[in-house]
Amino acid sequence: MNKIFMQAQTQFENSGDLLINYSLLYILRSYGEVIVNDKNVPDWYIKQLGVKESERLSNVTNKNFVIFILISLLKRGVNVYLFSGLGHFGGDSITKAFKNFICGFIYMSFRILGATIVKLGTSIGDISRILAVSESFRAIFITYYLIRDSISIEKAHNIGIKKAKF
Repeated sequence: MNKIFMQAQTQFENSGDLLINYSLLYILRSYGEVIVNDKNVPDWYIKQLGVKESERLSNVTNKNFVIFILISLLKRGVNVYLFSGLGHFGGDSITKAFKNFICGFIYMSFRILGATIVKLGTSIGDISRILAVSESFRAIFITYYLIRDSISIEKAHNIGIKKAKF
């Protein structure tokens, strides 16, 4: 059985991100059970995506997204996939860098337990050195790192994310 987790956090006002997420959700449904992290996501956005009530994390469990993924990874016969990454990434934020390092360790745990992690639809802008280092670290544990434009591919490769693909 495939359990597919989808991170819905994005730039909500960006219609391009909405269309990518909508299409992704539509496609993923044919591959297994989809669970969308709806925490801190506006209801209007969830409705625009066409997320079914049974696909909303808040309706499936009262557990945290990360904890629920870890529990799913410990079940026999369950293949776990995590999809995230839509939006623009860049800037000069120590806080973002710290969160990337934490996320990297979480992703490492997921990968050790057998998860496939897909980051897709990302664009990379101007980025500070510390943010670049933290993103490169996190990318080590991402199975597929898929970028949405050629400039961002070049930037990803320049900061050490060689697996980035268009």
